[in-house]
Amino acid sequence: LGLPRDDGRSGKFVRVAFVWLAISLLMLLALPAYQAISGKAFSHAYFGATRHAVTVGFVSMMIMGIAARVVPSLNGRSMAGLSSLLGPFVMINIGCLLRVTLQVATDFNSLAFAAVGISSILELVGIVWWACDLVPHLLRTRDEIQDAVLVPLTVLESKFIKSPPKA
Repeated sequence: LGLPRDDGRSGKFVRVAFVWLAISLLMLLALPAYQAISGKAFSHAYFGATRHAVTVGFVSMMIMGIAARVVPSLNGRSMAGLSSLLGPFVMINIGCLLRVTLQVATDFNSLAFAAVGISSILELVGIVWWACDLVPHLLRTRDEIQDAVLVPLTVLESKFIKSPPKA
């Protein structure tokens, strides 16, 4: 089967989403060991970190990757001239990594609480940056979309369908 074709825009989001899903599942599997090491029967911080890996890491990255490909495509845009979204991708992943690791670290050192806020700023800026790239595709007028679809159809029609001879 192989991996899906990477357009340089959305594939990295989808691939890393599955990495975050695996991280969250490994964290759940490691829970008994974590409880033994930390001496806590229940850790809100650890469960919160696991949930963050699933929600931001897996769900959000998957949504962002699929939307980055589907929204421009549905509006008749070619992927060729679009940005790679590398900036938002890096910011959100660094933010998620910081959040997951620092939240677990709060069980051992309260100073980690101060740094957790940085992760949310990185994630927020990354999501806004990503949204600013997608919004223009969502705001295209119906005429712009229709022109984007009709022009290629007219070109195809002129090449493959012969017009009836003029009388």
